[in-house]
Amino acid sequence: MNMKFGVLAGSIIAVMMGLSGQAMAGSDEEQLARMKDPDQWPAPGRDFSLTRHSDLAEINTKNIGKLQLVWLQSQNNLRGQEGQPLVIKDVGGKTMLFMVSGCAAMVTCNEVQALDLTDPDNPKAVWSYVKTTDRDESAIPRACCDTVNRGGSYADGKFVYGTLDGFVIALDGQTGKEVWVVKSAYPEKGETITPAPLIADDKVMIGFGGDEFAARGRFTAYNLKDGSVAWQCQSTGTDKDVCLSADTNKANPQFGQAGSDLGIKTFPGEDYKIGGGAAWGWYSYDPELKMVYYSTGNPGLWSPAYRCPDKTHEECNAGGFDNKWSMTIFGRKVDTGEAVFAYQMTPFDQWDYDGVNENMLTDMDVDGKKHKTLTHFDRNGFAYVLDRTDGTLLRANKYVTVDWAEKI
Repeated sequence: MNMKFGVLAGSIIAVMMGLSGQAMAGSDEEQLARMKDPDQWPAPGRDFSLTRHSDLAEINTKNIGKLQLVWLQSQNNLRGQEGQPLVIKDVGGKTMLFMVSGCAAMVTCNEVQALDLTDPDNPKAVWSYVKTTDRDESAIPRACCDTVNRGGSYADGKFVYGTLDGFVIALDGQTGKEVWVVKSAYPEKGETITPAPLIADDKVMIGFGGDEFAARGRFTAYNLKDGSVAWQCQSTGTDKDVCLSADTNKANPQFGQAGSDLGIKTFPGEDYKIGGGAAWGWYSYDPELKMVYYSTGNPGLWSPAYRCPDKTHEECNAGGFDNKWSMTIFGRKVDTGEAVFAYQMTPFDQWDYDGVNENMLTDMDVDGKKHKTLTHFDRNGFAYVLDRTDGTLLRANKYVTVDWAEKI
């Protein structure tokens, strides 16, 4: 089947000639079926593993220079375009493209457009949606960095996305009408939603940005059907707040375990309440293990001088003020949020590395043994490979020159 190849560039969608194109929750079965179809782009990373890989091969190194522009669609917004469009088949019998704009001004903030691609040479606008009530203008100056949106997700006939001013919205894919709307982040607390949600196990999971503004990170799962909260886990605070259990890091107790509230004790005083660790980017999922994976950002306050009462660099890096669980890769049970493992990459992050880059899921041989792996290239300059079943660190190697650490 021939399909067209879509590219998001600036504030415009450019479509170019080219390409032909266990018992599981209902949303998992639906999405896995779509992910097997190369003519669809059904999720922000295309698949649950965040590979962003397509098996399509008609566009290649020999003919890519011959692509020609076919059509353009304005996103009606000149800032913050970071989300790729989704291409979904059989939305009321049509192949549809869904896209979300950035947020230059609240009047057009995070506009969703749906296009009918039944005739990919002549797409037709089906509907558009902008939330018009209860908007918060303060989100724009409180967003870091830039007023971006990284797209939406689709399952069960719903297109789900977040707005800069903190709403998570599920729209009917055929009509664009609201199915449910929840308030998930609060700009007055420094929280703004920029990530694309993950839909898995009939849940919508999402975090927000705001570490630079002393937001306290959290990750929330909403029920896909009605938007009610299924579970919510903080990045800092008590073991209960962080959803740690007696089994968390059972295979690697040296990473830190429940029982001592490290999410409080590794901050001075009550600074964990403004401790950062926001989950503002990309989420992956293993439907067989029923585990969701994401990473957290830099600790708050942004300046490290406020996060350690000791006087020297050496003292602050001795482990007492690691600012857990910022800069951490979490593996959680998708049904409850319980942390199976939590691995902190950059304790007491002084450089605003953030740890939110993709956790890509593959199976590979490490030291002659097959592992279900999680691979994470962090902004701290190290590439990490973990066993995603229990968080065991298999590799941590520099991929660029860094001087904050010689080795892990």
